[in-house]
Amino acid sequence: MIQGHALETESCGVVGGWDCQYYQDVGGGEVPADREEVRAEVGPGCRCGCIVHLSKAKPHRIVAASAHSCPGRSFWLIQTERGERVKVGLEQLRLGCLGQGLRLRDGDSTQAPLLAHLTGAPPEVSPVLSSGPSLLVEFTAGDVLAAAQECNGGFLAHATQIGNSFRNKYLFFSSNDFITTMID
Repeated sequence: MIQGHALETESCGVVGGWDCQYYQDVGGGEVPADREEVRAEVGPGCRCGCIVHLSKAKPHRIVAASAHSCPGRSFWLIQTERGERVKVGLEQLRLGCLGQGLRLRDGDSTQAPLLAHLTGAPPEVSPVLSSGPSLLVEFTAGDVLAAAQECNGGFLAHATQIGNSFRNKYLFFSSNDFITTMID
């Protein structure tokens, strides 16, 4: 029987909202992206990248991947309705092996401004907000085999459509380093 953090597709944390609590990954064998209920929610067509459309009818989606199921680089383009923004909150992040990383960009291309570059397993991660209707998520699986052992990193994030009244942060994480800069 598998025990540990449960994942729900309903609100968790705030009544009527989808603000989930980030938890510190202890480095077990399984990452949440590989759990059956997460794979079912994400769907086979979006498991290793896709275009995610958010709307008033469906303002929340899960984006998740693991190095085991998504080798190489994967991209998710998260788009909202006109006049709205994207909020990405990480619930789980473990990217401890060489070459693994998660980048979030403020726009729809790899040339868009970098909002966050995440590696390692930071103790907590603040939500990342786009300045417009698009946010690009890039996951790099890195070396799947490290020191003859499988390197099973991954992430699980909640993408939400929000209004324009929030401020943004640039986030850069590398193992235990943490820098946050507020911008207007």
